[in-house]
Amino acid sequence: MEDWHDLDNYLHENYLQQQQVLLDTFLKTESVVSSRDPIVLVTSGGTMAPLEKRLVRYIDNFSTGNRGAGAAESFLQHNCHVIFLHRKGSCCPYSRCFPKDCYEIVQTWSVDQETRHLSGKYISIFEKNSEYKMDKDNGRLLEPFEKLSKAIHQGRILFLSFQTVAEYLYSLRQIAVSLSSFGKRVIIFLAAAVSDFYVPYSALPEHKISPDYKEEDNPSSHQPYILKLEQVPKCLGLLKSNWAPDAYVVAFKLETDIHVLLEKAKKSIDRYGVDVVVANELTSRYERVQLVTKDKVFEKQSNEHQTMEQVIVENILDLYCQKMRTLV
Repeated sequence: MEDWHDLDNYLHENYLQQQQVLLDTFLKTESVVSSRDPIVLVTSGGTMAPLEKRLVRYIDNFSTGNRGAGAAESFLQHNCHVIFLHRKGSCCPYSRCFPKDCYEIVQTWSVDQETRHLSGKYISIFEKNSEYKMDKDNGRLLEPFEKLSKAIHQGRILFLSFQTVAEYLYSLRQIAVSLSSFGKRVIIFLAAAVSDFYVPYSALPEHKISPDYKEEDNPSSHQPYILKLEQVPKCLGLLKSNWAPDAYVVAFKLETDIHVLLEKAKKSIDRYGVDVVVANELTSRYERVQLVTKDKVFEKQSNEHQTMEQVIVENILDLYCQKMRTLV
C-alpha cells in the first residue's frame, strides 16, 4: 500500500499466506456458510513497534487483551461466529485463567464424563495454587474449558495472532477483505490497542542498540539516543470505504483525560464513518463506558450480574440489529 511505507518488511515469510489458509478454511465451514448469525472480527491486545531488526527492544502498547477476550466470549454466547485476532501471548476467550495458550489447553486436556473431572497437562499447577482451589470438578476451570472446546469444535471461533503493528495492520486488511463478501453479516470490533508511532524498517539498526552509543560528531560519554518515530497509518476510514464497506464497525477510544474523550470519539465517527465508538477512560474502563453513535451517546455501566464486556457486547448487538432492521 503506497502510504504504508516499508511496513511490509516487518512481515515474516509466509505470515499472511498461512493466515489466509486458516481464514479461508474457517469461512467455508458448514457452520459459517449455512448460518445467518453475525460473523464478528474481534481484535485484541497491544501491538509492538520494534527498535531493532534483530529484535531485543521495542515500544509496546499497554494491553492485556482482557477486554477483547471477554467481548469474544460474549459474542459467542450470543451465537456469533468469531475471528479472534490477538496479540500473541495476550488473553484469549475462556482461557484467561489458563497457564498456556488456548490451543495447547484444548489439545492436552480432557473431561471424564462420569466424574466431571479435568485431567491433562498443567492441571497440577492449579491444584497447588491457592487462588484456584480445586473441588472434584476442578472448580472454575471446567466450565470455561468446555465452552472453549465446544466453540472450537462447532467451528464458531478462529484464532489468528500478531505481534508487530505491521502484522496487525496487514492482518486487519486481509481479514476485512475476506469478510467483505458476507456483507452486512459482518461486525468488526476493534478492541486492540494499536501503536500510534513506529520506526520505519529502513531506519532500524541491524543489531541491539548499544548502551555505549555515541554520535560520531559528538563522542561525549553521556550522549542521548534519539529515536525518530513515524506515525502509524490510519486505517479506520479504509475499513468503511474500501475493505469491508458493508460491515458494522465498532472502534474504541481510550483516553486518560475524561474532558477530551467524548470530543475525540465524535471526531472518529465524523472522520472515519465508523458506526459506534466505545469511549473509555483509563482508570474507569472496567466500570463504565460511553457508546457513541452519530446521533446519540449512551452511558453504560457494569453491574453485579454483567461484566463491562458483556454490557458492551449486548448493547452493540442491539444497535447492530436496529440498523439491520432499518435496511430491510
